[in-house]
Amino acid sequence: MLVDPKTPRGKLILRYRGWRTEHIVKALGLPPLDDSRPKYTRDTLINMMVDIKMAVREK
Repeated sequence: MLVDPKTPRGKLILRYRGWRTEHIVKALGLPPLDDSRPKYTRDTLINMMVDIKMAVREK
């Protein structure tokens, strides 16, 4: 996935790529990985974080 670091979305993606996956999961409020929670890729988790932050900025 190509990221444009000049856009607000790209800046957030690059910021969260520096986070450990477990911290992203915790920040999203997801439970620890087990059979009841779907397994998400790291990119999906980062996109979930970015979507939340972008929605907050638009308010």
